[in-house]
Amino acid sequence: TAIVANAKITKNIGVIEIGPGLGALSEELLNASSRVVSIEIDNKLTDLLQENFKDRDNFTLISQDFLKVDLNQLVEEYFLDFEEVYVVSNLPYYITTNIISKIIETKNTKIKHLILMMQKEVGKKLTKKNDEVDSYLKYLIDISGEAKVLLHVSKNHFHPRPKIDSIVIDIELNKEVNQNAVDFVKQAFTNKRKTLLNNFKDDEEISLKLTSALKELDLNEMIRIEELTYKDIEDIVKIIY
Repeated sequence: TAIVANAKITKNIGVIEIGPGLGALSEELLNASSRVVSIEIDNKLTDLLQENFKDRDNFTLISQDFLKVDLNQLVEEYFLDFEEVYVVSNLPYYITTNIISKIIETKNTKIKHLILMMQKEVGKKLTKKNDEVDSYLKYLIDISGEAKVLLHVSKNHFHPRPKIDSIVIDIELNKEVNQNAVDFVKQAFTNKRKTLLNNFKDDEEISLKLTSALKELDLNEMIRIEELTYKDIEDIVKIIY
């Protein structure tokens, strides 16, 4: 209830729920929104969810791996009449990056907010204000919108109780993304221990332009992506693309 209330989900906001599990949050979402599409990969849970929500006209269940879902097609099929769609999920740690990246990289203009529960430490990293770029995911979030903490969730709220507390964050997608910058940073993080130039050595044209850009901006040619500021990246991208 706290998640739905804090996210300000109303009838005119469509909801995509990733990994509904036993459907505890789905129930709250169905009470708040006039359309909820839940995507569940576990076949054992899909039968249970179908049974539990068979009388809810505003519920659709898709039995599939979210990472294989065509997000644009899904939005077009189920949310044609909606101006705003929110993605809601309790994210397992091991696929946090893949799921958030997929949603943002899809660049569907109807998807306005990602309301995500995750491990507290991960959520704090994704919402803190940085000068340097510490990961591709953090950069992608910052260049696409704004991330903030919605609420803290104690481990005591769960059964069985996990070892760590959780956090719910809201990523509002409200910026026009510079695709060249995204591509550049993604490539630069291919191997973050390597120098920036080393990660582009297979692309001769970009490599030459990058060498020239680093000189022009008075940056060390042995610099790594994590040592660059957001402003450095903006300046480099302007020069090389």
